Amino acid sequence: MKARGFTLIEMAVVIVIIGVMLVAVMQAYDTWLQKNRMDVTRYRMDALEEVIAEFVRHNGRLPCAAPAADSQAAGAAYGLETDCNAAVAAGVTEVAGRDGVMVRIGSVPVGSLNAAADINGMTEHTDSISAQHMTDGWGRRFTMAVTVPMAATPQGYQDNEGAITMVDRNDNSLTRPVGTAQYAIISHGPDGVGGRDGLSGGLFAACNPATLDGENCDGDSVFRRTVLTSTSGDNGQMDDIVGFSAKNLAAPLPIARYEFFMMGCDTSQDGGVGANPLGEHCATLRATNQIYTTSAGIYMGAATDPSLSKQLFARDFTATIDGRVIVRATVPVRYYVATCPATVLASIQLTPLPAGVRTEIGRGLIINASEDLQASGGGTGVIVASGDIVRGMNYRLQIFVFSLAPSGAGQCPNIWLGTVRLQDHAVDGMVELMESGTP
Repeated sequence: MKARGFTLIEMAVVIVIIGVMLVAVMQAYDTWLQKNRMDVTRYRMDALEEVIAEFVRHNGRLPCAAPAADSQAAGAAYGLETDCNAAVAAGVTEVAGRDGVMVRIGSVPVGSLNAAADINGMTEHTDSISAQHMTDGWGRRFTMAVTVPMAATPQGYQDNEGAITMVDRNDNSLTRPVGTAQYAIISHGPDGVGGRDGLSGGLFAACNPATLDGENCDGDSVFRRTVLTSTSGDNGQMDDIVGFSAKNLAAPLPIARYEFFMMGCDTSQDGGVGANPLGEHCATLRATNQIYTTSAGIYMGAATDPSLSKQLFARDFTATIDGRVIVRATVPVRYYVATCPATVLASIQLTPLPAGVRTEIGRGLIINASEDLQASGGGTGVIVASGDIVRGMNYRLQIFVFSLAPSGAGQCPNIWLGTVRLQDHAVDGMVELMESGTP
């Protein structure tokens, strides 16, 4: 029997089947590739947002834009910010924003941001913020717009002074008040219209102001962020990925947060107005040094004397930063004797360990005698203090409470500080340590 080969028709069918399979594979690959490029773009924008915030906290201002058209051949000058105190540099444009405040548009100054990251020991960003972060997932430059006075001295950063307008698909403002974004970063998306080449800085494709995403390259201080729609080239085209900030970038960074649970007597033993609930539960709490005042009172001495006070909170910690730390203590309070209003203060104290000198870094009012906390069911006192710490050293943070009531007559019983159980829920105390940004 002779061996039979493939006929032309059979070979054609096989080729068609392979072609269909290749088309499906290529389509799937293209879909994966576009998603990957979008993910890279968003990742880089998130990293830029974090490092810009760090730059603000260290320098007290936003970074000014870098020249949009610089090529990587510029060497050491590549990716460095221009001077927002000086005349507009080549490669940067300046336009009027809200109320005539000027806005400069260029590229992201990655070189300057990376220097800020190095200064602050941000090893997690020092490794990831590089020249690549000037470009999106398609290898084209991010556009950056920045409010000029916020990137200049002497004004510097003020979170309510942004002058950039951000709108949605229907031109509704994305900020309140309108036109108060501080900076914006734009990826010009898969089609790159209005964007610049990542290597040369040359224009990749001319802007089309008639499209939705044309708002992001038409040379004014208004930018659009909305859902991605298409790259069809019609007026509904929107493939840009846009980030902006209108929040307070100078807000302190949280370092640590501690809740403290200092329960007084529960609601079943509160008693009525003027009652002094000295049940066994309260006696037990007093024996375990919980903050519950009785007729013994708590007093303010001429000096900060722990023997005349009650310790409300104590925690040892290791400093993770150099410089100023902000301590914010939130203390719920409640008392039940309307005829004996109390004024109670808290003292925040910091001690270097193992044998440093304890220092009061702040004192504030927790209960004001004019407040009727018996009628309102309770309240919250907040005090804020700041002190200097050194990275790697150990410290003890303590909070003591004092009363202005003198010893003897006039002492005020039935005050609960710390956790306060109001009806069916408890309100807990909170101590937060925050980085002030002051080097």
